[in-house]
Amino acid sequence: MLSLLKLAEALGVSCETFQDCIGAAQAEASPGGETEEGQGQEVNPLQPGDRVRVVVADHESGYGRGDRGTVHRVDATSRGPLYHVAMDKAGGTDTTVIFAAAEIEPDP
Repeated sequence: MLSLLKLAEALGVSCETFQDCIGAAQAEASPGGETEEGQGQEVNPLQPGDRVRVVVADHESGYGRGDRGTVHRVDATSRGPLYHVAMDKAGGTDTTVIFAAAEIEPDP
């Protein structure tokens, strides 16, 4: 899971407190899996229900390379999509971990 400070950094927002980071992240995120019009970004092919696997070895949530899950929600931001993934190791519950696009890939 992205730390709030890393998330804010990825979004290009500076924040000094926990509340500032949450507010900044919420302001950047918009519901749905599409990017905002005029941003010049392609819509990422991952959608809710898609199976994915983690491709980073040092993910802060304790999940690592090869761990699998299911996309539950996609938030479009000006810096790219953020994926809310229910991880198999957690029992596939509704509790999700937020991943940036570069941290996961489709699981064939």
